[in-house]
Amino acid sequence: MNALTITPDVVVLQDGRERAVLVCGNAHTTSVDLPLSETGVAAVLEASRDLTPQGLKTVILTREPDADRLPLSMLAGVQIVRAERKEMDEWEWDDVPSDLLNTPDVSVHVVRFHKTLADDDGHTFHVEPCLGSRQSLAVIIQPENILVCCDELHTNLPPNIRPGTVHETLMRLQDWRLRCPKVIVPASGIPIEGEDVARTLDKSIQYVRDLYRLTRMGITESKLPWERLVYTIPVNGVWDTAITDRCIQERHRSNVRSMAEDISRRIQAEAEEASIVA
Repeated sequence: MNALTITPDVVVLQDGRERAVLVCGNAHTTSVDLPLSETGVAAVLEASRDLTPQGLKTVILTREPDADRLPLSMLAGVQIVRAERKEMDEWEWDDVPSDLLNTPDVSVHVVRFHKTLADDDGHTFHVEPCLGSRQSLAVIIQPENILVCCDELHTNLPPNIRPGTVHETLMRLQDWRLRCPKVIVPASGIPIEGEDVARTLDKSIQYVRDLYRLTRMGITESKLPWERLVYTIPVNGVWDTAITDRCIQERHRSNVRSMAEDISRRIQAEAEEASIVA
């Protein structure tokens, strides 16, 4: 895995779409996220031993991996901090994944609201569920003021919008803009630093707002399906970019579809509410 040094105590291991953010304490290493492959986990364990005398102690997962994908057998003695897995509020208890039951020497802590962790060298990890998506976590590392999240942010790409999460995505972006971290480590593992942080968040917020407005107008006024909206809402009309390459086009096309699905659901819910009130 490629190693990117952000500060003397914070190193990002990145390979393709897998990443791990290693924070060095005096004796132990804390990792925000882990690769899912055994080769990737072995690389994190080796790097942790190189960075600190006693290696990896704590792993904070910003997004819960699919069942049995995390090689827990390689993490004996490591504590894992993860997000809530259940989706319904009525049931008090979270389901425990079967692979955790089979690995009793790996302790697991669930973050339902907010939790602050600390290592043995003064670093604190402010862990909280992402706004609008409690099944994923955002982590702010202090005193470096580094935000680690599982959102797909990039200086040259529009943010990735998933169906049913348009307003939640906007809430997260606005919250992070107010906090204005010095560095963001998004899902790709490619750090966004310095002035690019505020610029990327501002562009992303404006993109979501503009895309929502134009998509809703296209659906409610012009009655266009999302396949037509892709052509009536060109990416260079909502995303400031000098070059429109294939990656940007594909991300934008996916976002238009997600936005259209989200708005259609909201319009249907509004119509149902109006019919009940009437």
